[in-house]
Amino acid sequence: NSVSLVGTDVDASLGIYFSGEDRNILFDSGDQVSVPANAFTSVNDQITISFWVYGTPEFQPENGTLFEGVNANNQRVLNSHLPWSNGRVYWDAGYNGGYDRIDKAASTSQYEGKWNHYAFTKDATTGSMKIFLNGVLWHSGTNLDNVMNDVVKFTIGSASSWTNYYHGGVDEFAV
Repeated sequence: NSVSLVGTDVDASLGIYFSGEDRNILFDSGDQVSVPANAFTSVNDQITISFWVYGTPEFQPENGTLFEGVNANNQRVLNSHLPWSNGRVYWDAGYNGGYDRIDKAASTSQYEGKWNHYAFTKDATTGSMKIFLNGVLWHSGTNLDNVMNDVVKFTIGSASSWTNYYHGGVDEFAV
């Protein structure tokens, strides 16, 4: 089996693990994956971002960013802190003078020491934002209608400014 990453400046310490057909990436400080901006050219009113995540217990909770997408003015359009140091999971999506946000306190088992599946959704037309945890609706909000267009930089494993690094494993990240 082979593993391919498309990108530049991949740090030799970046952990990529696979066994048979299963693979995941381990973010262990200072790591980031940059996603080409053209992956977001059709994103406007609706989005789903899903993945498996395993937070490293020695570091979680921390002021970390699992993913972030910004516009040309470096304003947040898409973001998740999973979790922030206060143990809350944040989902930010859409920008119009500020970003729409929902957040909720999580138990330790929901963000560290075991694999959990998260799906973050937004429909700006209906104003709905949702967080699904292991296939079950975990949190939602309404009247959140900022669109999510003009993402020019999207990163996984930290904020787009190379700060707020995430510590843990990520698998099957999909937009």
